Amino acid sequence: MKVLKTITSVVLILLTMTFVSCDETTTIESQEKVAPIIDSFEPMSGVVGTQVSVTGTNLEYVDHITVGGGEANILFRVNGSLLIAEITKTSRDGKVTLINSVGESTSEGEFQITYSTPKFEDLPSEASVYSNVLVNGENLNFVDSIMIAGIKSTIISQTEKEIVFEVPFYDSEDPTDLAMDYYDGSAEKRVVLWDKGFVVTKKKPLITSVPTSVTKYNPVLIEGENLDLFDAFYVGDLKLTIISQSSTEVFVDVPTDHFEAEVDGALTGTYYGVKTMTLIDTFSALADPNEPRYYTHNNVLLSARIKYGGTEKCFYDCETGTIYHSCDAQGSMKQIDFFLYDQSGYVQLYAPYKATNTVKNYKCDGVSIDPRDGTWNAFYGAEGTVTKFRVLQPDDAEDARIIDAYNAGTIVYLNDEFFGTAATPDTGTPKIFRTTSDKGWKSSYFAINDYSYGWVRNETTGKNGIIHFTEMPQEAVNGRIPELKFDIIWQK
Repeated sequence: MKVLKTITSVVLILLTMTFVSCDETTTIESQEKVAPIIDSFEPMSGVVGTQVSVTGTNLEYVDHITVGGGEANILFRVNGSLLIAEITKTSRDGKVTLINSVGESTSEGEFQITYSTPKFEDLPSEASVYSNVLVNGENLNFVDSIMIAGIKSTIISQTEKEIVFEVPFYDSEDPTDLAMDYYDGSAEKRVVLWDKGFVVTKKKPLITSVPTSVTKYNPVLIEGENLDLFDAFYVGDLKLTIISQSSTEVFVDVPTDHFEAEVDGALTGTYYGVKTMTLIDTFSALADPNEPRYYTHNNVLLSARIKYGGTEKCFYDCETGTIYHSCDAQGSMKQIDFFLYDQSGYVQLYAPYKATNTVKNYKCDGVSIDPRDGTWNAFYGAEGTVTKFRVLQPDDAEDARIIDAYNAGTIVYLNDEFFGTAATPDTGTPKIFRTTSDKGWKSSYFAINDYSYGWVRNETTGKNGIIHFTEMPQEAVNGRIPELKFDIIWQK
């Protein structure tokens, strides 16, 4: 019996990109989505895990498929007339229905599911919290859930012959129930496998060495056993930052956005989400109250697409100053505030929420990093980080105040109050030219030789920054400018 597969995400809207003129203006033509139509399906019966071939029209636009009103998996949209689905535990006897945002279509015939009673062999009588437990048996693909003390465990993997589940946290040393839920074809059933006979064992952290204080930017070491169980450490109400953690060592520091000179109290740690341990009764967290409330990153070089002379190290995290290559950015997409895009006569920064039709043009080893399979859906559009920019105008009194404070190095707080009544950032796709004479009639554009200072605001996190564009180190390649250098300070 096959392990249940993850639903494959496939894009439903086909976009045709047409590039015109020297500045690569983009025209997008969307193929209209239409309702699917089901003609037939086969086989007409089977068990959980059975793959069903569905034929019809407009099947490339299917968003969901249900069997008997319960969700099934879409495995493959082969083409517009063939779709492969999988019967799941949530599927039920009944008609097959194809659904999208435009409409739906239901089959004439019904799929019949053959149900079997799960049977377990050699059940353990105890297991440690958060451990994975493997149990053998028969018909285990029909198990809907494993319950411990009434708490639903996470099923890690599941086949006809075996099931692996994670033991949830149970805050008691007393033996408890181990049960399973399954659907027998007519109703959901619960069977108690161990009646007050299953024990959830729990390790506890053991402290062998703990410091008496920590000074900001100088992490201190806590030593012991089972230290990887800790979720967090506190001095009073101040939550410390965990720098690194293993079963025997934890390094902690004062958080970078904390500036109070000294916080005293007991050093405590939480584990299992609900347990608290006092490591030492008297502990101090020390910081410099006059420390600037921002990060400083100088000589940042972003480089756009390889085909236009860049390296594709173009995705930027304002907080850490990390520059991500196109091959590495996906795993850190929520940390990215903006990225660089090459243009003819200028370069352009893109905020994630504005990047729907741009990210796909970047490649890793010659292949688009966004093949429209859902890989980057969480990066752009409605899910994307909203970062906005605005040129600071030297002839505006409020803007001049901000520029002067930045150049003088007198800024301490880079919060909303510092920016006062200055007009807020308003564009997610700023353009940067070498000179003001290059930028034409749109006076809000940045230029390296003038109007080179800007207010940057990440509206998703509420963090502010001041950016100063300093150089475009490389001349145009194949008509496009591939690099941009700048300095930036960013709110902690």
